Amino acid sequence: MIEAILSDMDGTLIDTEKANASAYCYAIAQYGGEITPEDFQHNYAGMSWKRFLPQILPDADSETHKAVAELKKSKYADFFSLTSVYQDVLDFLTHSKQFAPVGLVTTASRQAVEELLRYHQLEVFFDVIISGDDVVNAKPHAEPYLAAANMLGVNIVNCIALEDSQVGIDSATSARANVFIVKHEK
Repeated sequence: MIEAILSDMDGTLIDTEKANASAYCYAIAQYGGEITPEDFQHNYAGMSWKRFLPQILPDADSETHKAVAELKKSKYADFFSLTSVYQDVLDFLTHSKQFAPVGLVTTASRQAVEELLRYHQLEVFFDVIISGDDVVNAKPHAEPYLAAANMLGVNIVNCIALEDSQVGIDSATSARANVFIVKHEK
């Protein structure tokens, strides 16, 4: 029996790759780093900034990494016009809501999630939202998916997780959710 559907946001429900990469590249450049949006998308998609910023800015300290992430967060909405909802996934989630609660599980910050969902008029769609700010251990750790199942009062082994990135697949798998890998044609 399926008790809940848990979906990733970036790359699964909403195509945010260009917007996310562009916002991070802008912020990284302000701190002396250099990376193209294409390289960012290829190497760091789905990963928490706490993991990739030390790789991109290895000489910077953790406070600088945090400042880069905060600058990206403050500028992200400027790039929302580069995002779009994957209608097929939204249709699946909408249909699923008829028989099970639907949650969102993402590494994105709470602020970014709320602003992006509001931009796409999805702010009241989900029964639970777990953002990167809501957990100690971000994806690929199991904690985000376990937290969502716990908040919904369901057993994670009876949940379907929709994921597009290896980081997210690893997170959902290690939590013991049933993973549906979402691939979009580009």
